[in-house]
Amino acid sequence: MGTQAAAQGKAPLCSFRKISKPLMEKKRRARINVSLEQLKALLEKHYSQHIRKRKLEKADILELTVKYMRSLQSSLQGLGILTACSEQIHI
Repeated sequence: MGTQAAAQGKAPLCSFRKISKPLMEKKRRARINVSLEQLKALLEKHYSQHIRKRKLEKADILELTVKYMRSLQSSLQGLGILTACSEQIHI
C-alpha cells in the first residue's frame, strides 16, 4: 500500500518534468537566438561591406565574433591596455 501511494505521488512530478524540459529547452534556444541576433547586429555595423551581401548563419556569426574579439584583443595588447584591465578584472 505504501509503494502504491509513493508511485501515485511521483506521477505528477514526472509529468511536470516531461512538460518543463521541453519548455526549458525552448526558452534556452530563444535566449541563444536573441543573443545571436544581437551579435549579428553588432557585426553588421563593423563589417558592413562584407556581411550584407550574404545571409549569416549561426556558425558565421560565431566565427566573425571570435575573429573580431581576437583582433580587438591584439589591438589592446599592442596598446598595453589589456594587461592593465586583466589585472583589475583578475582574468
